[in-house]
Amino acid sequence: MTGSQSLAIRPVHDETAREYFHHSSAQRINTDIVIVEALRKQYPEFNVVIAPQASCNLLAYAGAGHAIATPIEDTNDPIYAPVKWRQYLPPARRFDHQLGALVDMVLFGKYMYSWNNHEFIVYIVNGRDGTAYYPAVVNNYILTKESFPVDQLIIAATQYSAELHNEVWVFDQGYWQKSGELWQSVQHSKWDDVILDPGMKKAIIDDVQNFFSSRDTYSKLKVPWKRGIIYYGPPGNGKALACFCPISLIYSPRQDYLNQGHDAFSLSA
Repeated sequence: MTGSQSLAIRPVHDETAREYFHHSSAQRINTDIVIVEALRKQYPEFNVVIAPQASCNLLAYAGAGHAIATPIEDTNDPIYAPVKWRQYLPPARRFDHQLGALVDMVLFGKYMYSWNNHEFIVYIVNGRDGTAYYPAVVNNYILTKESFPVDQLIIAATQYSAELHNEVWVFDQGYWQKSGELWQSVQHSKWDDVILDPGMKKAIIDDVQNFFSSRDTYSKLKVPWKRGIIYYGPPGNGKALACFCPISLIYSPRQDYLNQGHDAFSLSA
């Protein structure tokens, strides 16, 4: 690993962690500046590169096997150990019959980050200032002596974060987010499970298939390539399942379309 001999955590008492805890216990003005100032004092020989987690999720990138993120535990200074929220997330979809999972949300963490034969010290800090729900600002503070490998890491991790990995985009709680649970639900959805008038079911299937096979026609006619289907009915009558089935139906044709060199497009339901 390049630079591994110089990446020693010091001092024994982490001044950056102390400063974050001190800062978070009083009025907060600009957490970003506070963390950068503390890191520059603690590691004067390193450059500090800041990458927002919203577009560059280094932990998710490492979790997918593209890098190694090893937590740094300060055994001599346990008060300022990493801070996480542990939450139980029940299954999001009633069709899945899953148990849910325990997940950790890192508020303040330190990692030795290994990628492509390079090592970095990475602090992950939730620096939201104020009490409002938005925005939730989480940044990666990357300590390095070499800027080029960090730039390449940011590019690779950002490209990974922008792609879908067994996920679909969902507009929920005021913003777009990825959902692996919904993707799993879509994979198990079949039109045979939808109780609907056979003629109406066939009409919906034909309409969806015809739409996604006619993008070139829309383009030639200068017509926006958009189509909407509205399901109406009381709770529990199969509207959600009827939404999942068309997405599942067009998933393979969508991949074929992309393989032909066309631009990607988004799905929403």
